[in-house]
Amino acid sequence: MNKKTWKPYAAIVLILLYGVDIFWLSGFCVYYFGEWGIPMYEGLLAVLALGIVVLFREDVKRAFPFHRPTIAKTVGTLLMWIGTLLITMIPTSILLYVFPEQMSGATESVSELSGGLPFGLAFLLICVTPAIFEEIAFRGGLFSCFRGFRSPWPAILISAAVFGAFHGSFWRFVPTAMIGIAMGYLLAETDNMFYNMFFHLINNALPTLLLQLTSSVASKQMESAEAMASTGILLVMVAVYFIYASAGPFLIYAGNYLIHKGQPGYDRGLLPREKKKTLLGLVLVSSVFLGLGILLFGIGMFE
Repeated sequence: MNKKTWKPYAAIVLILLYGVDIFWLSGFCVYYFGEWGIPMYEGLLAVLALGIVVLFREDVKRAFPFHRPTIAKTVGTLLMWIGTLLITMIPTSILLYVFPEQMSGATESVSELSGGLPFGLAFLLICVTPAIFEEIAFRGGLFSCFRGFRSPWPAILISAAVFGAFHGSFWRFVPTAMIGIAMGYLLAETDNMFYNMFFHLINNALPTLLLQLTSSVASKQMESAEAMASTGILLVMVAVYFIYASAGPFLIYAGNYLIHKGQPGYDRGLLPREKKKTLLGLVLVSSVFLGLGILLFGIGMFE
């Protein structure tokens, strides 16, 4: 570990400042400026990240690396997002089954904001703004505080945990932190913030688009979620998400290959012999997801 780049005090200061901005100033901004308060407090996150990086004499280009993206890495990022999304639907659907009312409340404010705005404005405020400013804050400023470790995983996990916690909902913490881990991994492996920003953008764009298209249907489904849980219908939905998630490990593997394509260890094709143990592990994980999905589906149908 390089103590010169491991800056715990900078991380503590950043986390405290982010907390003030997200849990206090954000309410002030939205109250007085409406939806336009969102880019105000989101932008402040980026300003705080940049300010702390400069204050603690970190290399700005190293903390916020940007390079020209490639098609292979961009497609790889897309595949990794799809795979991660499928896997995060497992904890999300389980929480929805066990705590339908709480999960409905956790997404209510976002649904109201997205459904009440023109798509272009909703896309700007909910997709573009967080993808840029939150990534500068969490995968830029905060991530850079932990670059002194030999392994990137402390930076990936800590920034993901803070990212999940600062979304302000216990019920959204696990899936949000999982998304944060994926975005941190992309930054660590590519050293280019374009890809984690792109991941963040498309991750927010999908629910925004769906809410815009089906806002009335979605609201009715949320209102009846608790009743559905007692009938076993939601258990069938959980089963379906497990089955979908069985494709997740292979999509993540393929995406990971593309973001490393041409590098040592990734220059012998997608399925080289030396990756045999990795592929067997993927088959095992996918088989577990598929088997649990089939089992839960049978139980749900029986109920």
